[in-house]
Amino acid sequence: MRRKRQRDCRPTRSLACTNTTANTATYSWPNVEEQFTTLPAGLKHSYVLAKRPAGSGDLVVQLAIDSTLHADAAGSHWLDRDQYGVTIGDVVGIDARGKRCAGSKRRTENGLELRLPA
Repeated sequence: MRRKRQRDCRPTRSLACTNTTANTATYSWPNVEEQFTTLPAGLKHSYVLAKRPAGSGDLVVQLAIDSTLHADAAGSHWLDRDQYGVTIGDVVGIDARGKRCAGSKRRTENGLELRLPA
């Protein structure tokens, strides 16, 4: 089995919030916009890529998380001792034509990895 090369779209430096609307804050990174949108059910965290990243293989977003919350094995629930915290929902990719693709997530030593298949 051949190992696929992962695409690299990591931010190279920290930037301030570049745009806000009534319910969305956007941070701009090179070739990527990171968005936080408030919804009645909670906070939606998404990434918008202006173009397909260079390389081949799965699209992987690695999130470094520094928190006092405790994560479950899958990285889906990050909770404090009273069971309050954050639930990470499904990973879904939507291409420029609107086609949806199910992704996956997994807990890593430093946070969380989000993955969409090639």
